[in-house]
Amino acid sequence: MNPEIIPEKETVESLLRQNNELQKQTVDLLVRQEKRAQRSFWFKVIWFTILLGLPFLLIPYMVASLTSSMGLAPDSSGSGITETLKNAQEVFKMLQNQ
Repeated sequence: MNPEIIPEKETVESLLRQNNELQKQTVDLLVRQEKRAQRSFWFKVIWFTILLGLPFLLIPYMVASLTSSMGLAPDSSGSGITETLKNAQEVFKMLQNQ
């Protein structure tokens, strides 16, 4: 056999092994990157759902507290709102007369 061929063959085999290792590392990195991208996507979906959905869940409580602080909360008889409306009509009539 030609003595020059043996070192070239060993060099080529060595380079092929290195190439295979690099390919394995690249595939591992791509898999991890894909998993990270999927987690990031679902985190953003959940985050925006919370940001956009939370106000809709809190609006009834805020409206109830505002109406009760303004004296518009319905009593058992429901006279609170009617009295407030009558008072508002009286104030409006007084302002028109001036």
